Amino acid sequence: MGYSPDSLVGQDGLIEIKTKLPKYQVELLLADELPQEHVAQCQGGLWVSEREWLDFVSYWPGMPLFIKRAYRDDALIKTLAERVEAFHEVLETAMNHAKFQAGEVAGTYQVASAVTEADIFHMAKQLARRRLARGRVISQPARAFDYLQVLLQDYEHEVFSALFLDSQHRVIRFEELFRGTIDSASVHAREVVKTALAHNAAAVILVHNHPSGNPEPSDADLRITQRLKEALGLVDIRVLDHVLVGGEGYVSVAEQGKL
Repeated sequence: MGYSPDSLVGQDGLIEIKTKLPKYQVELLLADELPQEHVAQCQGGLWVSEREWLDFVSYWPGMPLFIKRAYRDDALIKTLAERVEAFHEVLETAMNHAKFQAGEVAGTYQVASAVTEADIFHMAKQLARRRLARGRVISQPARAFDYLQVLLQDYEHEVFSALFLDSQHRVIRFEELFRGTIDSASVHAREVVKTALAHNAAAVILVHNHPSGNPEPSDADLRITQRLKEALGLVDIRVLDHVLVGGEGYVSVAEQGKL
């Protein structure tokens, strides 16, 4: 998803210039309001550009500029994100799963023909990726852990991954970092820190799978957790949790009090 504002202002601001219906716009701006038809567009711009405010400018030749500053509305942005996600899910389902049809209620599906276990797992993984897409707020960690379990539990080898978040715990990226036997020698703290800095992350949720199915953390898992927590702490990036997933469920190191 992209957005093209008329201008960027510093690190936090945008400018959106409108030239149609100046009299109508000016009346609203003088009343300290935005035209309703532009509210979603402005908040959507703040969402995808990850900025905090936008100056809405009404311009017409020969007239002075009228400007209204709109600040980020996270509640509205959350609603927009959910609606965009629901649309993407319906579109992707229609394109990739002829056996599933969108239901009348957003987020529901009807089965058009017989489905296999593989069909269900494939769709579950697609939905999990959507729930962990860029811009999603991790407000309910347990739900995020469920999605992580869906993505990683079926690997026959160990995969060490990270969910990179910004300062408001919005998803920047979910990324697989290492594969193979996960121990203190195979997980390189320098690479984790380098990747976190490249994404400009403020926080990280570490996650890896146990192919055995038992998600209980080993002593080696806890040593890795502490080593990465210390390394990331040196550059002011918080480790919020280390989640171990398997066919039997997931375990949160933070919930166990071992972070």
